[in-house]
Amino acid sequence: MDMTGEAPTTYRWGVTLDEYNTLAKALDESPLLTQALLYRARYPGDRNWLVATVTDGQRRALHTEWPFLVRSCRVHPD
Repeated sequence: MDMTGEAPTTYRWGVTLDEYNTLAKALDESPLLTQALLYRARYPGDRNWLVATVTDGQRRALHTEWPFLVRSCRVHPD
């Protein structure tokens, strides 16, 4: 739990190559992405992924900063 009492959840977002590149540039600069991992597709047809363990408030902030993440937000399977 964080200081607000929210328990973090691990989410994943499927992103296009352009979106991946946008997030990769922001990875070192954005405090929202400090705990995030980016996975680049290895094969044609595979998806690129952003994976992060965040609170609900942090997830909403990610969606505000990068609206393209809203369409592909899923809870990451364990």
